[in-house]
Amino acid sequence: MMDRIEELKDERDIEKLIELLQESEVQIREEAVKTLGMIGAEKALSPLIERLKEDPASTVRANAALALSNLESEECKTALKEAADDEDWKVRHDAAIAMGDFQEETLEEKLCSLIKDEELEVRRKAINSLGEIGDEDKISEIQGHLEDESLKKHAARAISKIGTKKAVEPLEEIYYDGDQEIREIAVQGIGKIEREEISSVILDALEDDSWRIREEAAKILGDKEDDEYIPNLVERLKDENKYVVEAALRSLGNLDKDEVLEAIKGKMDDEEPNIRIAVADALETTDTEKSAELLLDQLKKEDHPRVLWSISESISGISKEILKELKDEIDSIGPNKDIFVSISMSKAGFSSYAEDLIPALESERWKIRQKAAEAFGNVKMEELNKRNRKKVISKLRDRLKDNDKWVRARSVRTLGNFISKEGEEIDLEEEKKEIFEMEDTEADEDVLEAVRDVKNLLE
Repeated sequence: MMDRIEELKDERDIEKLIELLQESEVQIREEAVKTLGMIGAEKALSPLIERLKEDPASTVRANAALALSNLESEECKTALKEAADDEDWKVRHDAAIAMGDFQEETLEEKLCSLIKDEELEVRRKAINSLGEIGDEDKISEIQGHLEDESLKKHAARAISKIGTKKAVEPLEEIYYDGDQEIREIAVQGIGKIEREEISSVILDALEDDSWRIREEAAKILGDKEDDEYIPNLVERLKDENKYVVEAALRSLGNLDKDEVLEAIKGKMDDEEPNIRIAVADALETTDTEKSAELLLDQLKKEDHPRVLWSISESISGISKEILKELKDEIDSIGPNKDIFVSISMSKAGFSSYAEDLIPALESERWKIRQKAAEAFGNVKMEELNKRNRKKVISKLRDRLKDNDKWVRARSVRTLGNFISKEGEEIDLEEEKKEIFEMEDTEADEDVLEAVRDVKNLLE
């Protein structure tokens, strides 16, 4: 019967699923309720409300409450408020979750009553749902439960989710009076709140015992893009934890100052590859002639493949005008790095480098095939001669059958991009047909996503 329900789900046969709600076996009614909820069919509204109110099995009633959260109706909300008084705590628990999914203030009063429920899990879900609704006027209600150790973390998360200026003060108090998990919740919550001044908590968090909290604080300072905090971030480049250093580097990249580049430059030779990748990311974000020069220096010295690809990616993100000024220096980089240069410059929109990439589409290394296919997506095909255009399209078409899924996915997207452009001199109807047919033959979900995106683009 479970297989039959799955078939009905695929067929979206609402009528037959509704009939199953009358089956004597509890598990069948449970699965039918869940399936109707996933489909979200309006026709199922009354039958689901009936199951919520009258089904003898509490598991069916609980699942009906969750199912109703997918149906936008005043009747759903009324039924859920009534279900919050159900004799079985699991039904009250799932009704609390469903009310949070609606994110409507009209449900707050009932949720506030559930915070006093005799069952701990119901109280926790009620607090969580108040946070989902996001009414800052309920912060004081939630704050009253911060002293309860069994509810403290849930209350902290709820206040953090509300995320308005009124949440700052309670979150600051939580930070200074909490364990590591509570402090992390507080820092994340404060960091999301839009306000002009930086909370002292964020600066204190840079010195926290937990590296996760120091990392989060460093990220937050980068998002604020305030040069005042450059010294604080530079200090974190000495941190003993590599993830904190990476976060500080990327945040410094958002601050366009000479002292920032000097600080970033000091980590270019770090023994940890991930830190050198963070250096490349920061230099790309800074996007100045000096940062571009540092990236080229990094490319010349680097020998770690993963870091090289990151540097290549960062160079392609530098402003085209800056790259034009550095073209002689770029062309002087040794032949052992020419693939990274060709891919960087092609991705940056310099079609003159694209011809050198054509053989890369048949490289033995999947990463090179993928990066080459990606780079051609940024190349103006009209700037290539007709013969080379045909070569590129032919090789990309071959890559639709590549043994690596990432190569196939990227080739699909690049070919789709070519096909979508008007005025293309080369007929690409066969390529289009082949991409569309992949929806019936391709097994990998990432490739299928690319195929569907291209179909949406072209249809």
